[in-house]
Amino acid sequence: MDRDGELPDSERANCTREVDPNRLIEKDGSLGYQKSSGFEAVTNFKITVGGYVADDEYGALPEGYILIAQMEAFGDDIPQNNLKTFFINNRTLGSQQGIINALDCNALWIAQTKDPFLPQYIFNLCRGYMRQPMEHKKQFHPVKVIGKQPNNEIWVLNKDVQLDVNGHIIPVAERKFILDCRKKHEFVANVTEDLDNGAALRELFEAEKLLFGNNFPQVLMAHAVSSLSANFDLVIDKFDGCGIPVLIGHPVSGKSTALKAVLSVFGDFTLVNSATRKYIESRQAATTIPFGWDDVSDTKTLADIAVSSFNQAGSATMHGETKPHTVPIVTTNLDASQLK
Repeated sequence: MDRDGELPDSERANCTREVDPNRLIEKDGSLGYQKSSGFEAVTNFKITVGGYVADDEYGALPEGYILIAQMEAFGDDIPQNNLKTFFINNRTLGSQQGIINALDCNALWIAQTKDPFLPQYIFNLCRGYMRQPMEHKKQFHPVKVIGKQPNNEIWVLNKDVQLDVNGHIIPVAERKFILDCRKKHEFVANVTEDLDNGAALRELFEAEKLLFGNNFPQVLMAHAVSSLSANFDLVIDKFDGCGIPVLIGHPVSGKSTALKAVLSVFGDFTLVNSATRKYIESRQAATTIPFGWDDVSDTKTLADIAVSSFNQAGSATMHGETKPHTVPIVTTNLDASQLK
């Protein structure tokens, strides 16, 4: 106030300025509208942008964004887990219900309103984020397949585990790949810590010697060819082709047991059988981790998969194309002459 008890013009203007009751704002850790009766919250969290997702080198074409929802805290103690991170793609960004589905956390409250308030608000946040200088932005890359990422030494096994070239788990803050968990993935779920540099594999070999006896050399060969399946892209680059490993033998000769032992190295020893070509090709396109195709009797389907996989040709339909990144390891009772 001045000596006459009057407010300065700037302060008087702030007091008399009418707040737009239809403008979504952030206040006290939540989103809402400033009504004449007070602040009306429509969420119990606020949103910031933590990065953008783009596959190109310069990040010129974002596919989506990393949103960080910070939940409203009560009292002086702020819980460590009040931050939740989500990925949202551009298509979902235009839909109120799509955004609600993407913010998949029971702790988040979003009011049901007649007008969709989230799409435009979050879009403006993302647009403002992208207008910042490059050094203030963080780029993430979309996960293409479960396993080794194309043209990279990073392995993504599930939503919680990413491994570097040395088999060490990458801390969350240092990860550069983002997984769209709304898509169906064949996760490797039982890897939860750094790899052991082959200690478990050596123990497995000792156990297999006792279990398989005279057949142990064949099991050892199966382990060797499994590395071809696991490095399918590399084999294609080096040799212009990659065959399908096939374990042949009489019924009840231990082929399936041997295959499970081999696949246990990769964290998933479940087997499929009576599978269609479409299913096998979808598995090949979704992961670099080998999988077991047990007791194959349909030589035509097996031949079709072998041909489409050999030079990574894959298959195509009107709805899209599939490109293999691994090959199944097969067991069969068929005679070798039937597989030529």
